[in-house]
Amino acid sequence: MTSLLVVADGSRQSEAALQSVVDLVRRGEWRTVHLLSVQPRIDGYGTGFVGRNVVRRFLQERAEAELRAARKILDDAGVHYRVHVRTGGVVETVARAAADLRVNEIVLGADSSTLAGIFDFYTVAARIIRRVSVPVSVVKIAARPAGAAGPAAGWQFRPSA
Repeated sequence: MTSLLVVADGSRQSEAALQSVVDLVRRGEWRTVHLLSVQPRIDGYGTGFVGRNVVRRFLQERAEAELRAARKILDDAGVHYRVHVRTGGVVETVARAAADLRVNEIVLGADSSTLAGIFDFYTVAARIIRRVSVPVSVVKIAARPAGAAGPAAGWQFRPSA
């Protein structure tokens, strides 16, 4: 079975990636979509002040908030998906999830509106690409002109493995 991992963080970049995934599923290219939310690991001093249960609840609520728009996009499109919430560093967690779930591809959303955003994203994406054995697709969205409404124009880069 062909499966796909989409990293969702509630940003418009991840929403653009999900729209691209919806198109791929509708064309019959993918059967299973795994939606991943990566939450930071908070331990040590953080849990010492408020307790592990409070931190666990906070991270769960944060993940649910980040996944809300992603779920709506997939639900509205009638796409079947499975949700996964994991904690840890983004690169390591995405790589581990891809291996554990035995996905055939990973899809990430990228923002091209600022130089810092481009540099930060592609640094993370390059590290993920080095850590996994499956193709990683990057869905890039262009910056919207000031005051523009509607979805941003974009293109899709799909490197081979």
